[in-house]
Amino acid sequence: MHTILALTRAIVNSNSMVGNRGVIPMIADLNFLDEWIPEQMEPGTMFLLDGAGELGKAENPYWAVLACPACGALGLITRQQCAGLEAMICGSEVCSAEYFLADGYICYRPPN
Repeated sequence: MHTILALTRAIVNSNSMVGNRGVIPMIADLNFLDEWIPEQMEPGTMFLLDGAGELGKAENPYWAVLACPACGALGLITRQQCAGLEAMICGSEVCSAEYFLADGYICYRPPN
């Protein structure tokens, strides 16, 4: 899996998407915050919830808070999204970035 991700990263490094923060790479590092300090939630930062799995649907509970890698808007993500099994779409009024998590990276879904 790491080889595939490395190859994908090499291929898309020359490509980019244009967001409201300018040009953003197709793959970005995922950053983690150990303590809930909202002011430190920069784009692409994740905070795992205390008591993860206690909120939301029993089969796919909320697991973390993720700052959109394009605009920085905060949103709850589920266990399946955290595991990279489901893609995410930013819920901000000014952004519609689509992305998913894979091996500690944020991978943007390419535009159609």
